[in-house]
Amino acid sequence: MTNEPQPSEQKPKLFQAIGILPGKVRFDSESNRAFVKIQGKEYPLKYAPHQKGMRAWDALKLELGENGSKELRLTVYPQVLHFPGRDKTHILGFSLVGFAPINGEDNSSDKDVFTAQDFEFKVCGLWQFIPVCRTPCISVFRNFNEETKARIKPLDSGRKLRFMKAQHLPLIWKDALVPPFRFNPKLSPIVELMENLFEKNEDLEVVGKLVPSSTWYRSLCYQTEKSWSRPRRVVTKVCYGSEGLKIRHVVTSLPAAKISPSKLYTDKYCPRGEMENRLKEQHLDLFADRTSTQTFHSNQLRLWFSSIAYVLMQAFPQHCLSKTSFSQATVGTIRLNFLKLGARITVSVRRILIAITSACPSQDILSIANNRIQAIPDTG
Repeated sequence: MTNEPQPSEQKPKLFQAIGILPGKVRFDSESNRAFVKIQGKEYPLKYAPHQKGMRAWDALKLELGENGSKELRLTVYPQVLHFPGRDKTHILGFSLVGFAPINGEDNSSDKDVFTAQDFEFKVCGLWQFIPVCRTPCISVFRNFNEETKARIKPLDSGRKLRFMKAQHLPLIWKDALVPPFRFNPKLSPIVELMENLFEKNEDLEVVGKLVPSSTWYRSLCYQTEKSWSRPRRVVTKVCYGSEGLKIRHVVTSLPAAKISPSKLYTDKYCPRGEMENRLKEQHLDLFADRTSTQTFHSNQLRLWFSSIAYVLMQAFPQHCLSKTSFSQATVGTIRLNFLKLGARITVSVRRILIAITSACPSQDILSIANNRIQAIPDTG
């Protein structure tokens, strides 16, 4: 009696996004790019980053030729490019997997061929909100097995991050059984996967970008037990990301009908905090509190000097440090990097030479600032 090997059962894919896309495909040989036209609008068409997708891409170029176009039925992966600001809409594209069989053809013998109706997609993933999209998305991550984990484990953190990057597909699901997730849940399989892929002594700052931070604003009515005589409106900011959960509260008398929670926090409260930062610069970095002389006029003169220095410190980054890494620097940072420098002073008959040390870490930006100062026209 012989033991015949049992066929291994293939586990269903937890994350998947694939569909059938019919349309007029156009290939541009100059840019080596392809486009698919659907209902009068063109979408970019790329090749899927695996061997099967590259073969399909080569076959597509042979089918269309140089600068050719043809009606085709394709099997594609949907791809969506999001932008940091919510005001800018996302860009939809597709990755070519292969040529879909024409309706009526029998492909039951080929188990690898995805069969579906035109414009029919199969999407499996996490339905959740992401910070860069107002519409809830289906987040499609990579499917991992032992072979995949062993292949990417020796890679550096940057390549691991690109390999594990998810696709977030906007979806309006009107008859959904459950609402979309408001926060990214801590899934134990993902945590276990991270522990297997990344070493203990490896820099994991780049891993935090895999799960983007989410920020939400809510209003609530709150009253303390003793100190408050009545309930008051409290605006709560909730941030959840790789660094954990952060909650901040702001008490306000403005009604909810007059201003939304997000606008109250960002347009009212944050500028107030920014104003306090400017006062702190004047007080700590420019010593506006040094009024310890005996007469009023001498103290007033000191405050004038501090105010003049503040005006100069505000004009210096605006005119001399724009489009540099110090364009948003505080007064303390500017004093430390551009004013408190070690130098050798040589006095001769005709001139005074100031030679700054060659070890100055900001000498390139200091040179740019010096050239811009000399280019400012003399208003006197």
